Amino acid sequence: MMSEWKGQPVYPLTAAQKFHLFYQNFCPKKEVLNIGTSLTIGTDIDWKVLKQSVYKAYERCESMRLRFVKDEDGTWYQYVTEKEERDIEFVDFSGKTMKEAETEMTRWTQVPFERQDSPMNRIVMIKMPDGYNGLYVLLDHMTADAQSLICFLKDVIELYCNVKFEGVAYPKEMASYIEQLKKDLAYEAGSKAKERDEKFFRDLIDHSPEPIYNGIRGSQQLEEERRKSGDPNARAAVNVSDSVDSALDIKKKPAMKPVCLFGSCFGKMKEVMSLHRIRNSFARSCLLPERPEKAKVLC
Repeated sequence: MMSEWKGQPVYPLTAAQKFHLFYQNFCPKKEVLNIGTSLTIGTDIDWKVLKQSVYKAYERCESMRLRFVKDEDGTWYQYVTEKEERDIEFVDFSGKTMKEAETEMTRWTQVPFERQDSPMNRIVMIKMPDGYNGLYVLLDHMTADAQSLICFLKDVIELYCNVKFEGVAYPKEMASYIEQLKKDLAYEAGSKAKERDEKFFRDLIDHSPEPIYNGIRGSQQLEEERRKSGDPNARAAVNVSDSVDSALDIKKKPAMKPVCLFGSCFGKMKEVMSLHRIRNSFARSCLLPERPEKAKVLC
């Protein structure tokens, strides 16, 4: 059993990470775990300060320095590298068309990460053809989700604004990924909390009627399933996709507003830049479900 790698302690994978690794092994496109997005704003950027802010955000966020290593028996472990020293790339798309820029970033998003002792994210400073400037970020789903990506980008913005503008407070420290990981692994290792949770869900399933499919767009999919099967009382519907492509969906925003592919989380950035402050409107860490009535945070 591996206990350390390059002088750093290693830890087993969580149940969620094992699940991601399991389905990736059977998927023909290994980039299925990629999460790619961009955050740009229609104003000039101090690229030197932005690069420094990204490095500082790396330093503050353990999950963005996560590495995976496999032992001789084929068992995967994880550890946090002490420092992130990779160069933060800069790509100038100003001489290209928007279509060409989008095509290139989509191509980046479709490249899977090397799993063995390799960085699990890529950050590129981008200058877009339409005058927008900012960051392209690609990460692996075994290390983060959309919410933790939001938290990391928010930290970069706060660090940048703290340097560039007077009166912008230095952001609060990030929560420790490793400390929460230890709690998560202890929970999985036959804890009383886990036993209570398993009993809760077993009782819920055993004493509840057969669930009925409820799609986010209403009953249309269930009705279609009933039509296909010829069973007007069917309660289940197949809801899967045959596509495993990783694509970058660029959404155009009005001038001075950010392009944020996971939603409008930074829709107030124009106000932030003009008021020289960052609003503390988002949680600082990604959610890790633990018990039905609780949720833990980490970064």
